[in-house]
Amino acid sequence: MRTLHPGDESAAEAFVRAHPAHGPGHSRRLAAIEAAFGHTDLSVIALLGERVVAYAPVILLESRQLRVLHTRTVAGGSLVAAGPLVEASLGGRERSAVLAAVMQQVRRSAAQSGADWVRYVLPAMAGDQSSLTADRPFPFLALGATLRTIPGAVIVLSASETELLGGMSATTRNLLRRSEREGLTARPIASRAEWECFRGTAPAAFGHRRGADAGFDAVYDTLIAPGDAAAPLAHATVIERGGELLSCVVTCESNLSGYYLLAFNSESGLACNANRFALWQAMLGARGRGVRWFQMGSRDFSAGKSGSISDFKQQFGGSVMLSPVAEWCERPMRVAGVRLVSGVVAHARRRTLRPAPAER
Repeated sequence: MRTLHPGDESAAEAFVRAHPAHGPGHSRRLAAIEAAFGHTDLSVIALLGERVVAYAPVILLESRQLRVLHTRTVAGGSLVAAGPLVEASLGGRERSAVLAAVMQQVRRSAAQSGADWVRYVLPAMAGDQSSLTADRPFPFLALGATLRTIPGAVIVLSASETELLGGMSATTRNLLRRSEREGLTARPIASRAEWECFRGTAPAAFGHRRGADAGFDAVYDTLIAPGDAAAPLAHATVIERGGELLSCVVTCESNLSGYYLLAFNSESGLACNANRFALWQAMLGARGRGVRWFQMGSRDFSAGKSGSISDFKQQFGGSVMLSPVAEWCERPMRVAGVRLVSGVVAHARRRTLRPAPAER
């Protein structure tokens, strides 16, 4: 059991590709994207002799609460959810023992890094889509995790185009038809020069996170157009009209599943709803490449930007799925303190913004 080092890269990637429950978030290329954003890669492998029998993506994510309170979370990644993978051919007891050893190593790394949380989102669908991830969430209870679920949506691309359109909101269907009437067309991105056309929109697409420029470069160079002989892990669909690039949607594809990853939109593209047309065309392109399920990501009910993006994705329909989340609170006293301070500040802000009572 050890933290993955550079010499392990090829063996870890081969293990991931062969595992029946792997997803794009397990790819070592996603870990490279996380590093470009300034996150720390602490990923773990377990070996039986010289053979890799488990892999856990471990990314240290740092954020700020109220601008001054720093919080740290160890997770499977910030862009695509990914939980630990354990060799599928092992017996039940062996699998449980390996998973326990992996999570002990993950939590040791979290403690050494001063993390407040260890959190893994376990995909509700993987491989043949008939069950939960090969490592079902229940063993995590025995390891002391708290389990909850988050809602999401998956679209079955084996349905006909008419059926897919019928599952959308009426507004979205009408906007897609209008996009076609107005001459919007879709195609795969053709060059790095076209990718550069969307650089100015990168901070918004990446949630204004630090390292947006480095992440923008890494997504293209590592996922979409890798310089070596590796097949692309992601595909970029661009929308244009009269030679002007309006929108770009990036999707990851792995193990017969497609994942909505990122979207870039010019002001002109937003004005003519090119982003909806881009996502629809990205789904059709994925279906043409043999993808059977298109996963839209988790549902967010907040009033901020994440909630708006979630509302946008929900308009495309799909079946509701629940993804298990396994969590360990590593520093409960500090977490309680941060929550207390955040609650007090939020309450004070609400009182400040509350309108004064009208005079009688």
